Amino acid sequence: MNRPSLDLSEAVNYHYDQFPPSGMDANQLIMPIASASAALARYDQMLKGMHNSEILLAPLRIQEAVVHLVWKAQSAR
Repeated sequence: MNRPSLDLSEAVNYHYDQFPPSGMDANQLIMPIASASAALARYDQMLKGMHNSEILLAPLRIQEAVVHLVWKAQSAR
């Protein structure tokens, strides 16, 4: 099976002693985090109501495994 490679061209590379950014405005993060939390709660409730929720969870688990393997391969360099 031929899987597409991950495009990391716009990924941010953080270095030691340079994270977190000194000018981070936590107020800008509150609404997106709250929206993401609400969306996850709705998704969780939807999964609890489904008879066969594994149908939706399996692709997420596979993608998480692929990202983890790519990360391990890059960190081994």
